[in-house]
Amino acid sequence: VSGLDASKVSADDVKYYASLATNKPRNQRAVGLGIGVDIELAKNTGLYIRQRWFSYEDKNFYYDKFQGRELVVELKMFF
Repeated sequence: VSGLDASKVSADDVKYYASLATNKPRNQRAVGLGIGVDIELAKNTGLYIRQRWFSYEDKNFYYDKFQGRELVVELKMFF
């Protein structure tokens, strides 16, 4: 797209103009899997552990692919 100042282009603009350039609809697929454990350490205290694996892909847009994992450990105390 001509006439655009690159410093003023937002992420939404990039997605919009990319779809105009390819004339392809979004073809998104996301998969997620998670597991977790809750451990009661005391009456008002708990340890929470979560593991998540995920992947994302849009077959019509080459750069819209990513995958990863996330581990969260929380210590919560209630007063």
